[in-house]
Amino acid sequence: MSGKRQTNYGQQVQLLWGSALVLMGVAFFFRIPAVINQIAEMEQFSAAIPFIRFALYLVGIFLVAGGAKKIHTFSTVRIPGNNC
Repeated sequence: MSGKRQTNYGQQVQLLWGSALVLMGVAFFFRIPAVINQIAEMEQFSAAIPFIRFALYLVGIFLVAGGAKKIHTFSTVRIPGNNC
């Protein structure tokens, strides 16, 4: 019984972690334009703005995709012994 409880708890933690990743990824997308404006004010980084923008959006995509994968895995994995 303790193994079943641990598996269920672990899956709930993974669902929570996946949800947090998706929320942070979405928040990251909304924050990028403000950060790019701040970085553009610095002359030493002005030439690298396109690369920095690409890298930041790529990080946001990875956050959302990783969280979505964890949520999808949670929704498709069945707990052994559970007939639901």
